[in-house]
Amino acid sequence: MTQIDEFLKQLKRKGSLNPVSKNTYKSYKATLSVFSRYLEDRQPSAELAQQFIIKMMESLQKSTVVRHGYALRKYLEWLGEKGALLLPTPERQLPDYLTEEELARVLEVARTPLEKAVIMVLVDTGLRIDELCRLTLADIDWQKGFVFAHREKTGMHGWIPIGEKSMAILKEYITWKGIKGNKEPLFPYKYWDIWRWLKDLGKLSGLDSRLHPHLLRHTAAVLRRMQGQSLEDLKELLGHRNINSTMIYASLKSKELKDRIKSVF
Repeated sequence: MTQIDEFLKQLKRKGSLNPVSKNTYKSYKATLSVFSRYLEDRQPSAELAQQFIIKMMESLQKSTVVRHGYALRKYLEWLGEKGALLLPTPERQLPDYLTEEELARVLEVARTPLEKAVIMVLVDTGLRIDELCRLTLADIDWQKGFVFAHREKTGMHGWIPIGEKSMAILKEYITWKGIKGNKEPLFPYKYWDIWRWLKDLGKLSGLDSRLHPHLLRHTAAVLRRMQGQSLEDLKELLGHRNINSTMIYASLKSKELKDRIKSVF
């Protein structure tokens, strides 16, 4: 029995390594089978594994190389091989978002104070729909310009900023709706109510099926990032537990930075 065979056997039982799922086992087995052929008669080592990673990068996508790399790291750990195995950074696709022009089109076709308030508050704060629907009058700091985000999903509750224009629209909506009690929900609706309204506005604005609740959350992050907002600030705004969740916006280029740093020529 080879070392690789023994390692794979270990994956199926409790021991120094946690047992893995069937799909993970198959993935590891496929990776190590190819690595074994690459080794020929040589003993496995961190150095050879790194060379194998570099060779794979010549013909495979980064995400595929990273997947193989995870299996090799686990195998090298089992062997007791020291030394970090460097992997390429997997490319993360930027989520869809509304441009400033598209956002203006949506607001232009908004028919009621309710629709305008929903769009502006979501884009200005980055709240999720369930967080929007938990807002009450007591959650609005009108003087300092903050709303309190009740984040049941992550537990990252806290005050986040809201702009003057959004607060003005919000006041107009509250008057229109007749909300007076501090504990009364500002948006006493269900997710699918808001989803349906946005779909209608998407058709009216020419965006069709693109417009949906989470698109507005992505828009809140992307437009800020393009204006030079740091990833740490976006993490706080969106209520992410880990900065890794915010890294999806890391590839965006800051228009503000380009304005501040002038060309040499």
